[in-house]
This record gives sequence, C-alpha cells and structure tokens, in this order.
Amino acid sequence: MELWVSILTVGGLVTLYTSMGGMKAVLWADSFQALLILVGLLSVFIQGTVVTDGLHNAWEVASEHSRVYFHDFSASPTTRHSFWSVAIGGGMMWMSYYAVNQCQIQRLLACPTLKRAQVAIWINSVGLAVIVSICCLIGIVMFAFYKDCHPLHYNLINSTDELLPLFVMDILGHLPGLPGIFLSCIFSGSLSSLSSGINALSAVVLQDYVRPFSSRSLSNLQATIITKCTAASFGFLCIGLAFVASTLGNVLQISYAILSTLDGPLFGIFILGMFFPRANKWGAMAGYMSGLFFLSWVGFGAYLYDVKTPMSHFSVRGCNWNATNTTTPTSAASSTNFTEGREAGDYLGIYHLSYLNYTATGAFVNVAVGIVVSLITGYGKPVKTDPKLICPVVNILFPCLPTTLKQKFSYTAVDIEPRADIQIVEQVAECKKLPADRVL
Repeated sequence: MELWVSILTVGGLVTLYTSMGGMKAVLWADSFQALLILVGLLSVFIQGTVVTDGLHNAWEVASEHSRVYFHDFSASPTTRHSFWSVAIGGGMMWMSYYAVNQCQIQRLLACPTLKRAQVAIWINSVGLAVIVSICCLIGIVMFAFYKDCHPLHYNLINSTDELLPLFVMDILGHLPGLPGIFLSCIFSGSLSSLSSGINALSAVVLQDYVRPFSSRSLSNLQATIITKCTAASFGFLCIGLAFVASTLGNVLQISYAILSTLDGPLFGIFILGMFFPRANKWGAMAGYMSGLFFLSWVGFGAYLYDVKTPMSHFSVRGCNWNATNTTTPTSAASSTNFTEGREAGDYLGIYHLSYLNYTATGAFVNVAVGIVVSLITGYGKPVKTDPKLICPVVNILFPCLPTTLKQKFSYTAVDIEPRADIQIVEQVAECKKLPADRVL
C-alpha cells in the first residue's frame, strides 16, 4: 500500500466519524480499537516466541548481545534510556499526559462521576502497562530473530520504522488473515490518537474562541454545526501534516519530542499554581513562554544538526539471501557505538537531551522562571482561590518556619478564609501525626 493511500484512508475515515459522532463516537471507537491493538500485538508476540524457540531463549540471546540491561543509572540527562530518564523523565511525561492533556481530560470529564473517572484511570493504567510490556517483549523476540542479520544494515528496509512490519511478514506472512490483524492494530492506534485530538481541538475552539467572542448565546444546533465543521477542518489539516511527518525520520521519538515540547511548559503552569499559589499570571505567562522557547530551541537544534543516538553493535554475518539487492550492505560488524550525522563537537551538548526528559525540563524551566518573575511583579500579594486546588507544600513540609517566610511561598492563616485555614491545619496534623491544637 502506498503511503499516500494509507494517509488518505485513515485521515478521511477518522475525520468522518469524529465530525459526525463527536465524543460518543470517539469513546466507542477507542474501546473497540483497544481490543484490536491488544489482539494484534499478542498475535505477533506469540508467533515470535514460537519462531525463536520460546521467550526464555529470546531473552538469553538479547542479554548476550547487551540488549537487555537494567543497570544503567547514569544521571546524565542526555542518556537516552537510563533508569532515571525512564523513571523520572518518562514519569513526568505520562503524568502530564494524564493530568493536563486536553484529550485525556476530555475523556475523564465524559464520565458521570469522579469515582467512575478514577476507575477509568486505573483500568487505563493497567491496560497501558500491558501494551507497553508486550511491545518491549516483541522487541526482545524480534532481536533474537534478526540477531545475525540486521535488516536495516542489509538494506532490506529503509528505516527502523519498517522493522516491525518486516518481522510480521516474515513470521505471519504464511498464515492467512494474521498480517491483516496486525495492520488493523496499526490503523487502530492511528485512528484512536487522531480522533481524540481532533475532537479535543474542536471543543477548545468552541469553548475558548467562539463562545467568548460571540455577540449572542449560541443554540445547541449552532454549537453542533460549528463543532462538526471545526473537527472536519482539523481532520483535513492532520492529513496534510501526516505527509510532512513522513519525512521527519523516527516517528515515535519525534511524536514524543513534539508532545513533550508542548505539554512540558503547560504542566509547569499547573505545578506553579498548585505548589506556589502566590505566583501570579505574569510569572505563569513568562514561565510558559520560556519553557516553550527553550524546548523548541533544543528540539529544533537537535533536528537541524541531525543529532543521532549512539547505536549498539549489529551484525549481518548470518544474512543468506540471494542478492537481488544490488546495494552494498553496511559493514558486517560495526563497533559497539557509533554516531551518525555531524561530529559531537559541532553543536551544543544540550542538543543530546533525551526526548524522555523534555517534559520535566520544560516544567522545571516554567516553574523557575515563574517564581522569579512573580517575585519581581508582586509575588507577595496573596491570591484568593479554592484551597482544594492547591497543595501548600511549604506549610506541610516546613510547618515550623516563620509565618512571614511561609507567606512568601504559600497560603497562611492571613491569606485565606477560616474554613480553608482549618483544612490546612488538618492536613498538616495528619501529615505530621500531631494534634491539631499543637499545629495551631
């Protein structure tokens, strides 16, 4: 199938049912697509373990070739996949997605009660852990299958994104229907992500840009028409951008980097408001723009200078195809690490920042700049808000600090209503295991 055919097919289909059915269609489609994704991945994993003589054997092969390791505790933020980059950087990335991303929040708001939303989050978390784990295990069996003949360096494929489809055709091509299930799995993932994004964008346009500037209140019919037209417009825009994305290289890493560039500073705004409630709007705006500019600079610089990640050793010694392929394969065994693109000395080291650390970096820059700007522009002025929306971390962690110092960072008794003050006292008492009168 040609690339343009798949893009137009997926884009046209998702635009049609999202603009026609709205959130209800998105939720039902996502539920069905989740089952297709799970079935497709399981079929590849199970057959992969069969052709590699079991998962244990595949794991041993991957371990012998240094593809499985849990001992990389490098604290450098430029290490692509270390324990800290996955646990902290990846944790912040997923936290921002579940906490402040419009697509996810809109799904949760569709639940009738808070308890239902919490249950949905737990179910989703378990499902996500299962799917990601299966993907990692597929990587293990895939390496064991190609351990002595790396398809990319034997010029069987043109990019790493084509490795899994090649693996599917090698192990499932002789079984009628199963490659189609995997194709459905890929399309389901695409449809799910696109439909959620398009629906969220149309809702934001209606609520934040159309209603506030409308001279009169919109009827339900008018709002529905605007939402459907907006969803269709964004769907066509996504089709055009898909052709652009096809030229950017590693799609997964690029998508994570772009998502983190946008979500990191946004996540920082919520952190700033929750933990530093005296921060003002000027600090929030300056922090957001600083985080967005910084991450955009790092991401654009890494792409401009073609910064590549050092790759592990590979081999093509076991390749035994009769050469209809006229191109010369890459060297039979490379050194353990090599870097493609420009030499490291030609660009700044910050461009090697792991894509998993983008969200955490953007949030940190946002909070740091937000606090400084708020201090300059009136940080000391208390802000009235619902105490349920804040976490007075200074009051909880440092209850014995002088009141004047605590006032610089969070609410105190003079800042909020008495009822809210009682709530904070109860929180401190519960945290410190002290009677409330002693806290007072």
